[in-house]
Amino acid sequence: MINRFMKHYRLIFTPLSPIHIGCGENYDPTGYMIPKDEHRLYPFDTASMGRLLTLDKIRQKFESADLKGLQQAFQQEPDLHYLAQRYVPMIDSAYDKYSRWLPGGKQCDIERTHYDILSERPIIPGTAIKGAIRTAVLNHLASNKPECESKNLEECLLGGAFSGDPMRHCKIGDAHYQDVPGRMATRIMTRHNRHRSNGTKTSMSDNSWPLAECISPFMGQSFVAEMVLQKGIIPNMFSMCNKFYINKIYEHKSILDRLKQSYWSDSLLLPIQQAVDDKKGFLLRIGKHCGADSLVVDKYKDIKTKYKNKTPESITLCCISEDILAPFGWFFIEVCPDNSNEGGSNDLINTVDEISRQIYTNDLNDWQVFIKNRKAYDERWEQRRAEEEKKAAERRVAEEKKAAERRVAEEKKAAIQRAEEERKAAEQERRAAERQAAVAAEAERQRQRSAMTDVQRQIDDLRQAIRDCCSSDELWKKVQLMAKESLAWQQPDKDELHLICRNDLFPKLKTVGDKKKKELLGSICGN
Repeated sequence: MINRFMKHYRLIFTPLSPIHIGCGENYDPTGYMIPKDEHRLYPFDTASMGRLLTLDKIRQKFESADLKGLQQAFQQEPDLHYLAQRYVPMIDSAYDKYSRWLPGGKQCDIERTHYDILSERPIIPGTAIKGAIRTAVLNHLASNKPECESKNLEECLLGGAFSGDPMRHCKIGDAHYQDVPGRMATRIMTRHNRHRSNGTKTSMSDNSWPLAECISPFMGQSFVAEMVLQKGIIPNMFSMCNKFYINKIYEHKSILDRLKQSYWSDSLLLPIQQAVDDKKGFLLRIGKHCGADSLVVDKYKDIKTKYKNKTPESITLCCISEDILAPFGWFFIEVCPDNSNEGGSNDLINTVDEISRQIYTNDLNDWQVFIKNRKAYDERWEQRRAEEEKKAAERRVAEEKKAAERRVAEEKKAAIQRAEEERKAAEQERRAAERQAAVAAEAERQRQRSAMTDVQRQIDDLRQAIRDCCSSDELWKKVQLMAKESLAWQQPDKDELHLICRNDLFPKLKTVGDKKKKELLGSICGN
C-alpha cells in the first residue's frame, strides 16, 4: 500500500556551471587568511581562532578591530594558514581583486554559498530545487491554458490553492556534497555584468561586485538528494523542466557567442542536448544570478527593469578560470531508484569529467600537500605549545617558590609582631596589676595612718621617704630633727625609730660617717 502510494528516488546532481546560493553569511575578514601569492582562502573555525588568539600580536589587532593590521599580522606570521582545517581555491581574477582591496584596508567580505553547518560542505536546499521545478511546470501549463490573471497565476494554472496544488505531492530534501576525488567543492570567483545585445560592459562595474564562493562547476555526480513522489503528482514533470530550461541554454549560447566566450556552451551544449534527448535526466537552473527570465513564466513575463524592454538587458556571468566566462546556476540531474547510489554514465558526464581534468589539474596534489604541511605544522605547534607550557610550568614553580618564601617571611614577621603584642599586653597587665596593688596598698596605709598617733605618722613618713629614695641630705636632716624630738617620745616609738635608722636608713647614707651614725643612734636611745 505504501509503495503504491509514494515512490522514493535518488537525485544525483552534476554542476555544469558555478552555483552561488546565498545563505546570508560572509567570510568575515577577521576569520580568514589569504597568504601572499597563494590563491587560496583559509577559513579559521572556532578551534583555529582559539589557537590564533594565543598569539599576542593577533589578539591585540583583533581586540582593537584593526582590520588592515590584522590581515598584515596574518601575513607576517609564517605558516599561520595551516591552522585552518580546509581551504577554498581562488581563481586568478578573484585573488587580484582581493590584492587590490587589501592595501587600502577595504572591507574584504566574501559571500558564502549555502552550506551544512556541521561539515561546512556546500548543500543545495531542497526548496530551491523544488522552486526551479515549479517554474518549469508552471511555464508548461501556461502554454496549454487560456489567459489567467497574473495575481492568481499559480492557483489558475495548478487548479486551486494549496490543498489542490499537485506540487505538494513532491518532497525533495537538501542535496549534499559527495567527495569527488581530486576536486575542491567550492571556489572563490568573480562576477561580471555584460549587455546581452553586444557583450559590452554595463554601468555595473565588475569591481563593485563582492567576491563570491561558488560551487565548482564540472564535478560529475557530486551532489545527492532524496525525493519522494506521492500519488497525484504532475506526470512528465521532468520533461517539462527540460523543455523550459533547454531553451535558456540556447539563449545563453547566443549571448556567449556575442561575447566571444563560447568555450562553455561549445563544450556542453551537444552533450546536454543528447542527454536530454536520451532522457538521462533533466536540467535545472538554481541560485543567485540565474536571471529573472529563468524565474518567471514566459507567457506572463513582466520583468521590471530600468529599461523599457521586458527582457533583461544584461546578464551576470562568472569567471571560471582565466578568460573563461559562464552563466550561473546550471545543473544536470539524474533520477535513480532509491536503492541506487550511483548515476549512469553518459556523454555529458564524460565531457564534464574531461573538462574538470583540464581545468583542475592541481587540485588533488595541492590538497595532499596541504594535508602533509598542516600535519607538520600541527606537530610544530604542539611542540611549541609543549615548550611554552614547560616554561609556564617553570614560571609557576618559581612563582610558587617565591610565594612560599614570602609566606614564610610574612608568617615569621607576623609571629614576631604577635609575640611583641603579647609582651606589651603582658606588660600592660603587669603594670595595671602593680597600679592596682599600689592603690590597694596606699588605701591600706591610709587606713592604718588614720589609727596612728602623730609620732607614729612621723615615723611612717620617714619610712615612706626611705622607700621613695629621697636624697641622702634630706633624709639625714629629717632624721636629725626626729632624733631631737624623740627625747619626748614613748620608748616603743624610740625603739621603732632606732630600728628604722639602723636597718633601713643608714645603709643608704653613704656620705655620712659611722661615728655620726652612732651618735645619732645614741641620742635616740638616750645614751
